[in-house]
Amino acid sequence: NDVSVLIGKVANGIWTSTAYQRLNSGGLGPVGVAVQDDGGANGPNLLVTNGDGTVTQLMGIGAAGQGSGFFQDAAPAPIQTGKTITGTVYDPGAEQTFAMANDGTVSVLTNGVLRPLPVEGVTTLYAVDSTRGSFLVAGLDNGTVELLSTEGAVMGVAATGLSAPGALEVLQNGNSIDVFVTVNGNDMPVVVSFDLAPSGDDGTGSGGNGGAVFVSIMTTVTTSAET
Repeated sequence: NDVSVLIGKVANGIWTSTAYQRLNSGGLGPVGVAVQDDGGANGPNLLVTNGDGTVTQLMGIGAAGQGSGFFQDAAPAPIQTGKTITGTVYDPGAEQTFAMANDGTVSVLTNGVLRPLPVEGVTTLYAVDSTRGSFLVAGLDNGTVELLSTEGAVMGVAATGLSAPGALEVLQNGNSIDVFVTVNGNDMPVVVSFDLAPSGDDGTGSGGNGGAVFVSIMTTVTTSAET
């Protein structure tokens, strides 16, 4: 029920670490951590999400906005979500942490406040910090992949034609967000491409409306049976 801070270095291409600080997670069964920099004088804070449904913010110890690698855990004050948390993702662009629960819901933590997003059936989640802004990519239990705003608004949907996605990996290529989806029982990934319109283009050819996001979707399914 603890989390550890490790100080690492790379020498001759090999990463090694030294134990630095062991912290009270404020709950049971930590499943995710994220470093959040809110611009405070003490430097970044550490956010810990626990499997028992608690989310704890451990304040940084530092000065002049620079952290020291140490965090305060003497009296953690966890936030109770009332859910079993299965994983978390952090978006550095929006400075938000998103927590997935075993019931398929997602909550977002911003400035110490946890609130649910209007999404359901999520099995896997990925945060994208792109040149066009911050987005979420969600795999759903109905086999679809959705591109979401950080408020949970659906911006695009792609049907994989397969069962619920097991994991996502996202690559950015200019204005395109390419999502590689793995599914149980299929040894090749499904590739989903979300194309975002250039800044200032609303996809209508009318000159745009100040940077609206226009999404078109291409889905390619590749299986080991194909030649």
